[in-house]
Amino acid sequence: MLLRTRPGQFQLCNNIGLSVECKKTYSYTYFYSTTT
Repeated sequence: MLLRTRPGQFQLCNNIGLSVECKKTYSYTYFYSTTT
């Protein structure tokens, strides 16, 4: 199962300052969508 993030959401997350939960969720999903 491939999960994909919207660039806008990832960017927003990054702008917030990458809180731990945010970082875990988006980094993992982003990693999956870029490697697959």
